[in-house]
Amino acid sequence: MAPRKQSVAMGRSVERRTDMLSKLNLAAASVLLLAMVALFSPVVYGGAETEFPNILKPEAFNPSPSGSYRLYDENHDQEPYHSLYLKSETSGASVKVLDFNRHVEVSWKPDSQYFYVNNYYGSDVSDCILFAVRALKGVSVGHILRKSLRSEAVFFRGDPLYITCAQWQGSDVVEVSVSGLENRGNNRKHTIKHYSLNVLTDNLIN
Repeated sequence: MAPRKQSVAMGRSVERRTDMLSKLNLAAASVLLLAMVALFSPVVYGGAETEFPNILKPEAFNPSPSGSYRLYDENHDQEPYHSLYLKSETSGASVKVLDFNRHVEVSWKPDSQYFYVNNYYGSDVSDCILFAVRALKGVSVGHILRKSLRSEAVFFRGDPLYITCAQWQGSDVVEVSVSGLENRGNNRKHTIKHYSLNVLTDNLIN
């Protein structure tokens, strides 16, 4: 092989090797980045939270992790202004979950047997409602807290008071957040409290 041709061939070989090493380094860096994100990010169980009504995407719906159901809303021109529905992807049948006038947030339990609805039914008040797919009988988290935490009854009568479910902490446990003004004598201060609730037994874990 002529010296010039040999030099060109060697140059191309070096370029191919350099390009291959660059791709390998990029792939390795991507894997490392994903591993770091997984390591340092908090674990989130259950389905993603969806807000209804969704102004940017009116046709939005929230599918269950199993793919067997979906939650979606319908809008009306008069009260109640919105309705939340549960639809079976197998039969196609829909059942009304509840009516609401402002907005709600929904999220599925990991096994798709329960879901919660954060209902912001007032300008300064909200409650998290738990639903079992089989019964669709709503259970108020606010009622559970007031019953279980009688020593904090004054706080749970405050105004404003936002009781919401934040995220699923495990297969049967949901994190509950309570935000409001706590009355202690003549003092009123904004307080945020967090609880863990077993949705199968309605018992607080902490």
